[in-house]
Amino acid sequence: MKLEAKNLWFCGNAPRKRALRAGMFGLAAAALAVGAVWWAGTVRSPQLSAQVAELNDDTDGDGVCDLLEATLGTWACHADTDGDGFSDSEELARRSNPTDPNSFPTVSEPSLQMVAYEDHRGVHVNTFVYVHDGEMRELRMRYGARIGERTVGVPMEALRGGEPVSVRSGRRAGSKVLRFDPMLSRNAVMQRRGLSLFATIANCSCVRDADACNLAVSQGEIYQMLRIPTGNTAGLTAPSGGNGIGLGNAYRPIRPSTSVPSNAMGEICAQTTVVVRVIGAVVTQEVVAADCVPGWDTYCSPGCANTVGTTIRAVDPAALIGG
Repeated sequence: MKLEAKNLWFCGNAPRKRALRAGMFGLAAAALAVGAVWWAGTVRSPQLSAQVAELNDDTDGDGVCDLLEATLGTWACHADTDGDGFSDSEELARRSNPTDPNSFPTVSEPSLQMVAYEDHRGVHVNTFVYVHDGEMRELRMRYGARIGERTVGVPMEALRGGEPVSVRSGRRAGSKVLRFDPMLSRNAVMQRRGLSLFATIANCSCVRDADACNLAVSQGEIYQMLRIPTGNTAGLTAPSGGNGIGLGNAYRPIRPSTSVPSNAMGEICAQTTVVVRVIGAVVTQEVVAADCVPGWDTYCSPGCANTVGTTIRAVDPAALIGG
């Protein structure tokens, strides 16, 4: 299902923006409320941090802000874009496609997914978490980052500037959908020509799920790298973030699609890659083929074909779980 950009994002009067209280998640109060535990880490780079500012609108109240809805191709005026009975945020947290009425959540255990968008404050890496039984205090959430071929824990203060933690009820009785909003500065991503932010949720010493937001830079724009589903290297119809590295990549711009010319819409940069090196959870791939393919409500990077022969690095979420 392909949504037209003109139908997205702008629909009536958005709610009044609220001033963000000091601290991205309300720190201690939010940590006690949702059981979040943050890595102390060893890297405290001020380049990763962003300033506190106003909040973004969420017109339909589904937990997905209007800017992210425009980026993903969901509808900011309807909490359930595809009308399948699951809110857009729950489908994101449970890794189904919120724009496809034939795509239903199948994950029934705690799960998460990370999706990025950019505004005037910086790069938001929204992390949607599904807790099937509502026992949020039993889960610990941690963030880390890839810088080059190293992975490091990221302290919470390096990710401030986004919006407070939100908690909404899922479709199943007692289930919850949480949204965290860690934020990176645009300069940090641009100067490093891309980086990765990853998250895990665990109870006791067992990691229940993990995801990574792998960011790349091309032609002055920031893109989120997505895995191409097996057997689907052309005619892609929907984003597919998640596990698996080396089967091919697509790049979704993290600025809302309404910010680009309409004649550039409808394609995405897709790559075929081979794995050349694995260090821990960091996988280095060589691009062996790249082209713009149709079927996405977004636009293709002008330099897509020129990425053949280059190497890219990404975090494999399966390695974070132990798979």
